Amino acid sequence: MLDILCKISFSIIGVVIFILVLGGMLNLAGHPIYYNTTDSLPQKIFIAKKAYSEIGKGDYVIIGHKGERHVKLVAGVAGDRVLVFKDLIFVAGENVGQFYQETENLRMSITPIEGDFIIPEGFLYVTGTHPKSYDSRYKEYGLVSLEDIIGIACPIF
Repeated sequence: MLDILCKISFSIIGVVIFILVLGGMLNLAGHPIYYNTTDSLPQKIFIAKKAYSEIGKGDYVIIGHKGERHVKLVAGVAGDRVLVFKDLIFVAGENVGQFYQETENLRMSITPIEGDFIIPEGFLYVTGTHPKSYDSRYKEYGLVSLEDIIGIACPIF
């Protein structure tokens, strides 16, 4: 039994060391590693690259938002229609989630977005895949300015 526990421990330590070494190498190459510490997305480790190309739906982005950094999924771009119907949100006709009274890790009052509007130039609608992610569904988070985008995130683990 002790042999199995030792093997498991060494395997975990090996993975951690690999990630740290890989992260150090990528940081030196100008591609920092970002760690997602919340349940908003299933992936936890991302490689960042500068957003040299156009950001589109389905891209993961790293956002410098209100003094923090978040990794979110782009669900809407400029020109897309956002429609709120009861507690559901649709972006460009696709259901991207519903409202909750609180998010998974945030213990503050949150207010759902409302209405029917078009995402303006220079902004993105972002979301997490967790149903209770803190994202563009809420006024306190809102649409994200392209100026707040640090880069595109590529999930690695």
